Amino acid sequence: MMVYLLKFLLCSGLLYSFYHLILRNDKLFRFNRVFLLSILLLSAIIPLVTVKTSIVEMPAAQTMETLNAQSGGQPGTSLFLASPTTDFGIEQLLVMVYIVITAFFLIKFGLNLWSLNRFKKGGEIIDHKGLKLVLRSDIQHSFSFLNHMYTNRRSFEEGKIPREILVHEEAHIQQRHSYDILFIEFLACLCWFNPIVYLTKKAIRLNHEFLADEVTISKTGALVRYQNILIHFASQQLRHNPILASHLTFGETKKRITIMVKTKNKTATTVKQITALLVILTLSISLGKTRLIAQEPAKRVITTAVPFLVIKEDPSQKQPAKVQDTKKRPEPPMLISSIPRSTSKIRYTDSNGQRITTTFGQLSDPVRKDFIDLKLDGEVWLAPTQKDHFTQAMLDDFKDAEKYGVWIDGSRVDNAVLDHHKPEDFHHFFKSKLGKGAKNFGKYTYHLNLVTQKTHDKLPSKMTGMWIKYNDQAARARRYLDPVEEKN
Repeated sequence: MMVYLLKFLLCSGLLYSFYHLILRNDKLFRFNRVFLLSILLLSAIIPLVTVKTSIVEMPAAQTMETLNAQSGGQPGTSLFLASPTTDFGIEQLLVMVYIVITAFFLIKFGLNLWSLNRFKKGGEIIDHKGLKLVLRSDIQHSFSFLNHMYTNRRSFEEGKIPREILVHEEAHIQQRHSYDILFIEFLACLCWFNPIVYLTKKAIRLNHEFLADEVTISKTGALVRYQNILIHFASQQLRHNPILASHLTFGETKKRITIMVKTKNKTATTVKQITALLVILTLSISLGKTRLIAQEPAKRVITTAVPFLVIKEDPSQKQPAKVQDTKKRPEPPMLISSIPRSTSKIRYTDSNGQRITTTFGQLSDPVRKDFIDLKLDGEVWLAPTQKDHFTQAMLDDFKDAEKYGVWIDGSRVDNAVLDHHKPEDFHHFFKSKLGKGAKNFGKYTYHLNLVTQKTHDKLPSKMTGMWIKYNDQAARARRYLDPVEEKN
């Protein structure tokens, strides 16, 4: 989340800087209107768009399945499902603060709308040459909002409102500038922590005045007279009109007068528009999301591993079917998957020395890659193995040698050995389907490792749930996979 917020702030800052330095001093009013309204939206979307794919090599692993009676014998969750963390940290506190402040601004925004609606109902609404006017005696300077123009009753009745003012406010209404203001005010409620939103609000309002000025000069043809009117009203700037309204004399009047007489260079403006699109494309590529893909290396197969039990056929086994090999394998290293599941509970030390506990799926792409590349002091939570409910029907099914290759407590046994066992002899089991690259593919379908109750009772108490050093386990997995590397 923090990485996303930083990208959001950086992207919005760069886009607004481009507008301020390159676009704002040219007659690109309509293009600038779209660009300004898009700054925050693009900044929010770009970090979420996947533009790059990073392939991370991992040992090939066969799919592990466990069965449980509660699910009717269907495959259930496997070894590395981890319970979500319940730690209450700084991130949760910041989320709560954000929600409270956002709610405050949204309520304030709603109250402003309600206040303006009451303000409109308190006046007299008339139709003047297709323009809806709201007349009130307490209005000092004209303004517009949505499809109404608000003006002083006495000044209107005495004909003291210049025609240029009426044309200017009518332009605001016809070009629907109030919808832009409502949109950016709503985004300001959500993005109040981003200073760019306030600069964008100011730029949008000023650009509205440029657009309305352009229409006014085009319809009246009285440039000098209109400029004098702006200067006169600027000296009496109203500060008590509703904040959501479009004000006639809002902002930098001097800037507006300067823009009116500026000549438009079509070539320069076209180049600037193309450059703006290239800037957006560049930011999308540089700040977009990187998707990690785990790719299995060729001709390598690693079997699924459980605490102190490895489901892997003895390479030296060359005996015919149904011949029991009771030779106990040496206690193998405890293996974990090279890449944890998205739901795996993990913890690591960040660059600030803070110990972070979360799930693997909640990590940002850069942190996830550093975790996989062993750059962090990472650990993975090994959840306790739950007891499976065995039935006689399940044991009878496991006796099928064409379907199952059976291990009991890590030793390869003949399927017929199950005739000498009862369901209560076992605590749990792991079942993994053979891939096409497996040595015994075609001889049977599943590796089946049964853990007896006696063996489970002898496991250290820490095996009821513990943290495993990810760095060490990933290295051990590689050594176990390739014994030649270990010898060297």
